[in-house]
Amino acid sequence: MRERWHLLIPACGLLFQASVVASMHLAARAVYAKPPYSGESWEWTATVVGLAACAVVSLLLGCAGVYGLLTRSRPVVAMALIVSCCVPALIGGALCAYALFVFLTLV
Repeated sequence: MRERWHLLIPACGLLFQASVVASMHLAARAVYAKPPYSGESWEWTATVVGLAACAVVSLLLGCAGVYGLLTRSRPVVAMALIVSCCVPALIGGALCAYALFVFLTLV
């Protein structure tokens, strides 16, 4: 399995996108539930930290997946996994970074 890590990283990058949605849903649900589990000031902090972490992890997994595929696998396999797994992870990371900048009012 050690020689196949370059095939697992793109899949992990794609699967990580589900945790981004789940973490944002949990942060909103914790504040706006009846009764609320925490205050509204906590939501902004949790959202900013969560978006920053998700953006960094998504971009790292996407870039590491592309690098590993281009250097260690056949071109047909590399292109298929880059298009199906790495590009969505990179787009998800870019969207998280954009959302982070919107929350920080930098855009």
